[in-house]
Amino acid sequence: MPPGTIANDQVGENVLTLTPELLRRRLGPPAGAYVDAVGNPCVYYEVVSTPGRGWRFCFHGQKMISAAGNQPRPGPVR
Repeated sequence: MPPGTIANDQVGENVLTLTPELLRRRLGPPAGAYVDAVGNPCVYYEVVSTPGRGWRFCFHGQKMISAAGNQPRPGPVR
């Protein structure tokens, strides 16, 4: 799969306990990274079977505070 893409079955409940570093080790480099409206760092992985849609994971420090699937690709990502 291209960098930044994942399959939906790679994401399960156990991702909620991962730190940013462990998530990157598990899924590889994200398609993009950005800061949400309240200043939390987030990463985005596109689902290979649904281009333009993917998973968003946001963190506060080393704790994941949200994981949401079927999200549109945020813009702009860096």
